[in-house]
Amino acid sequence: MGPTVTERLLNVTAVNMLATNTATCGTKLIDSENPAQSVLLKRISGTSDCGPAMPSGNGVTGPDLECLKTWIMSF
Repeated sequence: MGPTVTERLLNVTAVNMLATNTATCGTKLIDSENPAQSVLLKRISGTSDCGPAMPSGNGVTGPDLECLKTWIMSF
């Protein structure tokens, strides 16, 4: 069995060729020391210099976004 989603994302350096400003983008997919600086959080929210929103279009919205934010911020 492979690594869990958490193991694949938590404190893993993001490899993001679309980032235009790594200072505001952050460096980790999910940053346990500063969850608000997590690249994943910024990408799904569509509010960063980390490249286009994920998934493409407007990112994640509504209850799904809130669920993911809560999960990321729990670290």
